Amino acid sequence: MKRLLFIALPLLMACGSDDDFTCEQNARFVYNGGTECAHASVDVYSENFTTGGESFVIAFTNRFTNFKLTLFDDEDLVPNKEYTYPENASITGPGHNQTFSLKITLTKFDREANIISGTFVFEAERDSNSTAVEFNSDGAFTDVPYVD
Repeated sequence: MKRLLFIALPLLMACGSDDDFTCEQNARFVYNGGTECAHASVDVYSENFTTGGESFVIAFTNRFTNFKLTLFDDEDLVPNKEYTYPENASITGPGHNQTFSLKITLTKFDREANIISGTFVFEAERDSNSTAVEFNSDGAFTDVPYVD
């Protein structure tokens, strides 16, 4: 009985409300109704010097899932602007085959330190045994470095 309590007590203590949620990594997102910690990194950053515009591919990974969001604009990206992609926005990951909508807001874009922070919301559909299942999420990423 003591062994069972020793194993179960840390698991019970780890379950709490989102108000108590702390994340020691640089991103969080909602998945399957609960908040998850993740590591966010910039897979690709590109600038179009000819026509203007910038894009980021931001990868989120944790032990349960991983996905990538693409943020782009025909002009230079700026903080505190909501970028909305109403349909077929780019999200890739296991079983994520279509995005209905994606909103990303850069809350910090430090070009000298080469870091970005922001929030996102997306509504997607994933394939589960050939059946469409909604996969909706929101989250944030903080001080993610990028190389220009």
